[in-house]
Amino acid sequence: MTIMPKENEFDNSIFTICAKFIKRFQIKKLLRQSNAMKSKGIPSLDIFAFLLGLVFSGKNFYTLMENCQERIYFCKDVVYRFLRNASINWKNFLFRLSCSVISEVDRLTSEDRRTALIIDDSPYYRNRSKKVEFLSRCYDHTTGKYYKGLTLLTLS
Repeated sequence: MTIMPKENEFDNSIFTICAKFIKRFQIKKLLRQSNAMKSKGIPSLDIFAFLLGLVFSGKNFYTLMENCQERIYFCKDVVYRFLRNASINWKNFLFRLSCSVISEVDRLTSEDRRTALIIDDSPYYRNRSKKVEFLSRCYDHTTGKYYKGLTLLTLS
C-alpha cells in the first residue's frame, strides 16, 4: 500500500477547483454570449470544464482518454469538434472573461496602488526546427542577435 497515487489515476481535485472558478465567474453565461451553445449532446460547459481542468492537472489529453475512458462520458471527437467550431467567438469569450477577472482582482487591491499592464515579448528558440507553424527569423533585443523561433507576446 502506497500513499502516492498512480500516474494513470484520474484525479478529481483539480476539476472541483475549476468548478469553483466556473461558478464564480459565470463561465456558462460567457460561453452562451460567445455563441458556444449546442443543440444536442454533451453541454459545452462540461467540455470546457474538462479542458480547463486538463490544463491545470498536467495530464496529456490522449493518455487521459486512453487510461480513464470509463470515467469520462464523452469521446475525443466531441472535444475536437467543440474546439474546431467556427461559430464560437473565442476572442469575445476571452475578453469578457478577462474583464470579469480584472474587476475581481481590482476590487482586492487598495485605491493607493497604481494599475499597470505589463507587456512581455519573450523569445522562444526553435533553432533546430524546420517545419513549425509560424516559425520565423526573429531579433532578440537583449542579446542583439537573430534567432529562429517565435516571439511569445504576453499581456499581464
